[in-house]
Amino acid sequence: MNVSFPFTRGRLIPAPVRVRHGSRSCRPMMALDTGARRTVVTPWVAAELGFNPQKLESATRIVGATGPGSASLLSVESVSVLGLEVADLQIVCYPLPAALGVQGVLGLDFLNRFRVVIDGPAETVTISQRTEQESSPTARDEQ
Repeated sequence: MNVSFPFTRGRLIPAPVRVRHGSRSCRPMMALDTGARRTVVTPWVAAELGFNPQKLESATRIVGATGPGSASLLSVESVSVLGLEVADLQIVCYPLPAALGVQGVLGLDFLNRFRVVIDGPAETVTISQRTEQESSPTARDEQ
């Protein structure tokens, strides 16, 4: 299975995401971020999923474009982009500047599980399942 969506060159690459936690789900727009090791959601997304952002404990330190900070870790049932899903993902809750226009970032903890092609001239992102060979430890070691 593969999915594609458009983007505008020179801007963040927004992706339509669905985050599920128990019986609740949320559909934030999140930026693809190949420089982020972990997927991050804003406190608004956390609240939509039933977490109380004011009562979350700071469990990790992060360093981002805005500098270092303390963030909370959330375990969610799944994160998906147009049907391509990663189950049981631990994500970070951290406020992002509203000017970004997204409610989170998809980090490498999600992206590395798929083949991601960012086609600049066509202004299209394609995300697809990895083949068995691409997913094998031997194939990763050879790259």
